[in-house]
Amino acid sequence: MALVLFAAAALIPLFYLLGLAADVLVSRTRMLGLAAGIRVGLLGILLGLFTSAPELMIGLASLSEGIPSVSVGNLLGGIVMLFGVVLGLNAIWQRRIRVGTSGAAIALPALAFLAPLPLGFDGTLSNFDGMLLIGVYLAAFAWINRHVVDGMHFQLPSIVSSRRRANDLLAILASITAILLLSDGIVSLVHWLLHRIPVPEYLVGLIVISVGTNLPEMIVAFQSGRKHMGELSFMHLFSSALANIGLLGAFALFSPLPFPQGTAYLLLIPVLLALAALLPVFARTEGMITRREGGILLLLAVLFFACSAFVT
Repeated sequence: MALVLFAAAALIPLFYLLGLAADVLVSRTRMLGLAAGIRVGLLGILLGLFTSAPELMIGLASLSEGIPSVSVGNLLGGIVMLFGVVLGLNAIWQRRIRVGTSGAAIALPALAFLAPLPLGFDGTLSNFDGMLLIGVYLAAFAWINRHVVDGMHFQLPSIVSSRRRANDLLAILASITAILLLSDGIVSLVHWLLHRIPVPEYLVGLIVISVGTNLPEMIVAFQSGRKHMGELSFMHLFSSALANIGLLGAFALFSPLPFPQGTAYLLLIPVLLALAALLPVFARTEGMITRREGGILLLLAVLFFACSAFVT
């Protein structure tokens, strides 16, 4: 029992190091993006992709270890974690978060968060379902990019010629390597614990792993809010949540994935429907997510995770 407790406690420093590595990846990517003259909205979208590196590595490690339910729970729980906990707390802390686009512009791509529900109704995400999810992700990404980004202005020569930019690139490569190694270690440890603790794999991914893999998003969101760059924060979180749908499709394309059934499935329906409906509505409030709206999102997430923990 003491060894199990020690192994469980070891997850905390591993997640902390994962967050630090992802923070280096995000901060150096942001420096390169700003030096290249990329608009804040587009930079948020790009950061959303880079901060999904832990989810990607955790997913690959979970598949190789034969525990795909951990990755499925991580990706689905991550959507609720991003909008309910991270965006909700950030809006409460900052009083309001600037969206940077209209509610109508995000209404259509927000429907992408509902795509796994009908596809996973039979308990499995097949290879064909994976193709459909990837298509949904690409369509949503193209839509949000078109309505947020008016144009990009790259200054490639300045990036190549600058020693600082070269250091940024080296730091990015080093952080990606660290994320890969840490993710593999985390999944191996979780796999070992699952053989000794009777906890459903899906629930571990939904709550425990989703907290750790979304540390980069939390860091970027609160740093952006502190620097009064709310548009970067919102678009970064939206892009990262969309990336979860794309990763779910990519993993299913590689190998069919188990999808939660019974009560776990029924709990997903209202929370994903609520997020897809509320985000565009809240964004219409002067283009802001207000403190009250952040509180609603946080309450929604707390209820979802609490109910999942008790009934799954």
